[in-house]
Amino acid sequence: MNSKIYSSPKNLPPKCLTLAQTFQNLLDSGQNSDVVFKINDQDIRAHKLIVSTRAPKLGAMLKESPSTEDYIQITDCKPEDFKCFLTFLYTDDCCISSANVEQLTDIAIKWDVKPLIRKCMTFMENQIDVPSILRYATIGYGHRNEYNLYQKCVNMLPDLLPDINFIVNNGSKWVPISYELLLDIVQNCNYIDGLEETLFYKILHWAKKECEHRKLSVTAHNIRLALGNITEYINYNLLSPETLATVVYKYQFLSSELLLECFCKLAIEEEANIQGSITAAV
Repeated sequence: MNSKIYSSPKNLPPKCLTLAQTFQNLLDSGQNSDVVFKINDQDIRAHKLIVSTRAPKLGAMLKESPSTEDYIQITDCKPEDFKCFLTFLYTDDCCISSANVEQLTDIAIKWDVKPLIRKCMTFMENQIDVPSILRYATIGYGHRNEYNLYQKCVNMLPDLLPDINFIVNNGSKWVPISYELLLDIVQNCNYIDGLEETLFYKILHWAKKECEHRKLSVTAHNIRLALGNITEYINYNLLSPETLATVVYKYQFLSSELLLECFCKLAIEEEANIQGSITAAV
């Protein structure tokens, strides 16, 4: 009678780790490390060869230190975010969340790690909402020729416009978005019908906050100064008569001649609508 010998699970050979898992273990253990990144009171051990290969700009900084084991002080990010950055260098992947994506993007941009920048940009593209849209637009604006994040923010802005203002939280306080960003948004955003009035008041709110940010009095002159060329891209013909007669007139966004022209166009349109209603009734 033939007997079969079965191997018990404990006799099975150990499962082989993937390359990514092996490198993750190397980072976590710090075995044979030759550089230490000091962030606040935390030390993160790493390996120059891996770091320099994956992030040449960071590697160039490491070369400036001649000692056998270097201590590099990092002051512009949190330890967990820099460890996440290193994880990407070691494994070509890392855990990105809404809580760390902006900081991780900053680190990746600083050290010019384009695959991580792309990964962060893609994550943000899929997470655009009311609280994040202007922060993400600010990030994307500086890289609008390379990635789609900014254009996606612009495309979604009309739907979210009623619930946002053109200010962002910089970590300690709310500040206006940059003039350049707002100008580009006003120039290029295709707003849905009926939102020109909403956009106008959002722009005016931004101008008042910009005056406060610059420590200027909120006067008509300073508001026009803050807005600069932005006023040229406002479609005044779509504003209500009340807004034209009060706000536009008060802050002198238009000359008397142009303001009168807007009222004339509104009157002509109103007359046409009345005649159309009469014709339809007959």
